[in-house]
Amino acid sequence: APSARLKPPCWLGDHARIGAHCTIGPRAVIEAGALVEPLAEVAESYVAPHTLVGRFTRLRGCLALENRLVDCRSGTVTQVADPFLLSGLRRARAGGAGESWLLRLFELGFRKRQEVQLLAKYLSIKR
Repeated sequence: APSARLKPPCWLGDHARIGAHCTIGPRAVIEAGALVEPLAEVAESYVAPHTLVGRFTRLRGCLALENRLVDCRSGTVTQVADPFLLSGLRRARAGGAGESWLLRLFELGFRKRQEVQLLAKYLSIKR
């Protein structure tokens, strides 16, 4: 949307949709097919492909994958129950070619804070 604010550095994937009056960045990655609804804020965070970030949601220092949210500072993983806040837009076939490597990592589960920190560092997200 023309009214969205993009604060560099930030990256938007193919067909990512950004709603009106959103703030994206700094240090934010919105992957292909993701939808950030109006008035949401994403900073220092990674939004996985085909993930919905709902209206008025604020992400800072997080990894968002469908309805799962990882806090990169504490290493905690939360499953968000409200699909209007955070959810998947489409589901890939299990084990199929379209399945995200990040989804497979989440499925395995993050049991240690160091694993989350290494992933965040790999994705160049400042903690």
